[in-house]
Amino acid sequence: MQKKKKIIKIVMFGCLFATALLCGGCRRASSAEFKLQDGIELDVSESDEEQQASEDLQEDTSAPRGALEEEEQRENAFIYVQINGAVRAPGVYRMEEGDRVFAAIEKAGGMTEDAAAQAINQASVISDGQVITVYTYQEWEQLASQQGAQDAGLPAQNVEEDGRVNINTADLDALCTIPGIGRTRAESIISYRDANGPFGSIEDIKNVSGIKDGLFEKIKDRIKV
Repeated sequence: MQKKKKIIKIVMFGCLFATALLCGGCRRASSAEFKLQDGIELDVSESDEEQQASEDLQEDTSAPRGALEEEEQRENAFIYVQINGAVRAPGVYRMEEGDRVFAAIEKAGGMTEDAAAQAINQASVISDGQVITVYTYQEWEQLASQQGAQDAGLPAQNVEEDGRVNINTADLDALCTIPGIGRTRAESIISYRDANGPFGSIEDIKNVSGIKDGLFEKIKDRIKV
C-alpha cells in the first residue's frame, strides 16, 4: 500500500513537471512570436521612413533643377556688346534685350571729354554682338569733311581713287558697285552707319545684317574706311 502511494506521488510529480515544461514552452513561444511581430513592425516602420526620405530627396533635388532652369532663362535674356573709341572703359559688356546705346555707353564709364556725342545715335536699340564705336571730335570732323566733299560732287579723300569704296562715305550707288553688295545690303550699310556712326575698321561691316565672314572675305580688298 505504501509502495502504491509512492508510485502515485511520482506519477503526479511527473505530470506537474510536464505541465510546467509545456506552459513554459508556450510562454517562450508567445514571447518569440511577440518579438517576431515587433520585428516585422519595426521593419515596416523603417521602410516607411526610407520611402519618406526618398520623397524628401526628390523634392530637394527638384528645387535646384528648377532654379537652374530659371537661371538659364535669365541668362538667355542678356546680350553682349563691344564698346570702342572715346569712352572711359572700352570693352565687352552684358546688357539686357531692348537696351539702347546710351545705356551701353554708361556701362563703359561714359564718354571722354573729346568724344563727339552728336556723331552717334544714342537712342538706337542695341543688338547682340554689336560693336559700338564712339569717335572723337577730330575723327568725326575728318569723316564729315569726306562726306561733305562727296555730297558736293568733289572727289572725297580716299574714295575710289585706288579702286576701293569707302564704306563710311559711299552712297547707295557706290556701295552697290562692291561685288556681292546689292541694293538691300547697301541700304543696310547706310542704315547701320546712320544709327551707329562711321565704321571704325573694314571688319566692322560684318556687324551689318546679311554680311558674314564669307562675304567679307570676298569684299575686304574692295572696301576701306
